[in-house]
Amino acid sequence: MKKLAVLAFAICFSSSAFALNWQMVGARSMAMGGAGVVTASGTNAQYYNPALLGEPVWDEQTDENGFHFGVQAEMPKVGMAGGATGEGMSYIKDWLKKGYTPLINSDIGFGVRRGNFAFSIRSLDVMSIQLRTSSKALADTGLFTEGAVGYGFYLFDGVRLGGNLKVIQGTTMERDFALNSDIDFSELLRKSWHHKKLSADWGIDLGASVNFSELFKGNVIFNPEIGIVAKNLNTPSFKRPEKASDATVWNTDEYKLKPQYRLGAAIHPIKNRLTIAADVDLNKNETSIDDYKSQQFSLGMEAIVWNDHTLKVPLRVGMNKNLAEDDAPTYFTAGFGTLGHSFDFELGLMVGQKTEKIKGHDWPNALGLSMSFAWYF
Repeated sequence: MKKLAVLAFAICFSSSAFALNWQMVGARSMAMGGAGVVTASGTNAQYYNPALLGEPVWDEQTDENGFHFGVQAEMPKVGMAGGATGEGMSYIKDWLKKGYTPLINSDIGFGVRRGNFAFSIRSLDVMSIQLRTSSKALADTGLFTEGAVGYGFYLFDGVRLGGNLKVIQGTTMERDFALNSDIDFSELLRKSWHHKKLSADWGIDLGASVNFSELFKGNVIFNPEIGIVAKNLNTPSFKRPEKASDATVWNTDEYKLKPQYRLGAAIHPIKNRLTIAADVDLNKNETSIDDYKSQQFSLGMEAIVWNDHTLKVPLRVGMNKNLAEDDAPTYFTAGFGTLGHSFDFELGLMVGQKTEKIKGHDWPNALGLSMSFAWYF
């Protein structure tokens, strides 16, 4: 598992990044189960719903710099189980032999918000390690970096619209290996990097949100909000590397970022103190695992346990469920933040519902960590 974390760290700090399934970007969202279409704040609002850029960050402040980092390692049980053994990457191989397919998502980014505009460089990464035969596996990695400009505005009271225009540099990498080989992660990454393919495309996101209290110019019970976002509407695509001369299994199709549609809602039973939010993917998103779809339902709650004119301290809990797969486990999340007028720190954690005994220890089938920092002026 330590090697799994090292691999995810290496992916994050590569020169590029990527995502097919919807990722939990930012600590607040991860702690609330992945919800964010109407509740995301700061520079991460640009990712979840650019319409939220029409809202002030804190009171009347709209200028912010933000940094985030996160990694999620999931082990969905799909496909065949392997029978071979080997010493290299022993934890990964034990997961594979039991029929699990490691899926690692990671993100890292920096954003700047000036009024209703946001500018960000954001990495969204994915790697899957999947059995192709009973003794052969393929490590498939997408590394894509987005340079995005976003803008949000009020169409009229209560209704906000927004959009992102993105330039995306993509790096795709592949490498097959035998389960009875002694290859380690550093060698796997090195061989994958030697067969990388770089390409570029552009993307567009659009979003909208409605605040019913503002729309009807009065207090509506629980102050409900709804929002919707559509990402990668033009289906950016990226080339695959040519098959390595010594490879026996390989993916050759283009990597396409197909459109994602996500709906969100939130209520505030106690104004400025308690928020309950939910998001759901409106379509089944492909993943880098064959025949494994992702349609996430996210549910989260945030309670402000300390709130004065200089500091907010929120506690958050949530859950996430993939509705597209009957056997997909539930993921539980939690986190907290310290939000000031000049600096924020937020932490989010995720753990899978189920465990599996690997190397004599019980390991959860999902682990996640996300941290966010922001400073205002």
